This record gives sequence, C-alpha cells and structure tokens, in this order.
Amino acid sequence: MFDSFSNRLRKQILVALRHRPEHFDLQMNSDGWVDVLELGDAINQIHQTETQWDRESIQQYISDLDLHDRLQFQDGYCRAAYGHSTTKFCPTNPSLPDTFLFHGTTASNLDFINCYGLQPNGRRFVQLTSDFEYATQIATRQANEGVVLQIRISETLESGVTFYATGTHVWLATAIPSDC
Repeated sequence: MFDSFSNRLRKQILVALRHRPEHFDLQMNSDGWVDVLELGDAINQIHQTETQWDRESIQQYISDLDLHDRLQFQDGYCRAAYGHSTTKFCPTNPSLPDTFLFHGTTASNLDFINCYGLQPNGRRFVQLTSDFEYATQIATRQANEGVVLQIRISETLESGVTFYATGTHVWLATAIPSDC
C-alpha cells in the first residue's frame, strides 16, 4: 500500500502524461512518448526537489510506484499506455484486434450508450479491454449494477471505427456506434 504522498505523486505523473504534458514542460510526440529525463524534471517539479536523475533510476522509481500497467518505457522514452485527453496524443498506427474486446460500465449508462454508442467522454479514445475480469472490475467499481459490454469487432470495422493497441490488455478506439 502507498502513503498519501506516493498516491499523490502517482496521480500527478499520470496527469502529466495523459492530460497536461505542457504544464510539466514535457515535449510529447503524437504517440504519447516523452523523454524520460524530462519526466525526471517533472517529478522534481512535483516533489519540489533537484534530484539528479538518469534514465535507469527514473524507470526504477516509477516501477516502485507500481505504474507498470499504466506506463510504458522504450529507448529512453516513457508514455501513458491509455487514458489521454491531451490533443498532443494522436496515435498513427491503427491495429486490428485479434481477440474479444469488452467495455465495463454501469447500468445507469446504458440508455446513453444505446442512444449514442460508446463515446470517449473527455478522453481522446474509448477504452476497451481484452480482459473480461478487468472489465468486470471497472463495471462494478462505482456501482453494484455493473454491466460488461462485448464489442462486435467486424461491425465496428465496417462502421469505420479505428483501433489502437497499447501493448497491454487495454485497447483504444474511436467512438463506437450503439449497434456495435
């Protein structure tokens, strides 16, 4: 379990990488990648410290914060795997799902979904998962009457929906029509 400072830091790192990279002086490319050393500077800004980071120590520090399922590292860069609202995140490599995809929600959202489909709702993309248990956890996290929807992939593709793999069980998609 994390103390309140660690929880605050975890949230701030996710805010920086998902929603407000410019607030933390992060130069994000269209696939969401930022230089790990810039992320270290952002951590210093959050901490109000002047720690001298190297790439390995930043990655270890973030690993200790248990963000491995939400963040990805590659060649000296880091990104949030999903959950972006920043317009700087515009992935360019669509993928075709090769598995079932699910969306966890609450029963109170079904009327809206039946009318308008699945919408990003403040994010850049709709978040889906290939992990049924994870979708169930999301569905029941806020209400006892959770619902897990299975996405009909072939219909979504025919409707022009674009999918992006994140390298995790989470998939990103453009808005999904209600009949899919």
